[in-house]
Amino acid sequence: MNWRNFAIAVALLAATVTTWIVVQQRQPTQPQREAAPPGGYYLRDAVVEGMSPAGERLYTLRAVQITQQPASGAVSMQTVDLEYSSGGPQPWHLQADAGSINEAGDLIELFGNVRIEEMLFVGPQTTVVTTPELDVDVRAHLATSEQDVRIERGNYVITAVGLRADLKDQKLKLQSEVHGRFLP
Repeated sequence: MNWRNFAIAVALLAATVTTWIVVQQRQPTQPQREAAPPGGYYLRDAVVEGMSPAGERLYTLRAVQITQQPASGAVSMQTVDLEYSSGGPQPWHLQADAGSINEAGDLIELFGNVRIEEMLFVGPQTTVVTTPELDVDVRAHLATSEQDVRIERGNYVITAVGLRADLKDQKLKLQSEVHGRFLP
């Protein structure tokens, strides 16, 4: 090998090492991450106790998943089980596939196979009310729906459109298109 080829090889090696060093200095040492969205909370198998202004337990809400929506402050829930204590002898028991609570915490919206159980009448049978959607106003002690409603108690079946349930006084009012079937 002559001196000329040796000098060219050293120059090429020096250029390669210099290029590699310059490229390494320009690249960040850690990959940049995207900015995380503003935080909210996420709960699994959660139990939430709602209190009245007097400090008494008003409801117990259980959900498989609860997620706070940071933009609105609302809370979304999956597989909801709500026991609402109306002050009467029996609490109202509500279930739904999903639901949400507004930021103020005074409106619980239930949707997807909503089921309400209550001992509304004298006797051992439970009254079951089903509807696709239901709004529960916690402060006013009211549950309302504008959707189709079905009420079953033993052999009795009543269908209607819309309902208004006074959870405190344990009264249920059907809004329209009321039809009943009462079998002995």
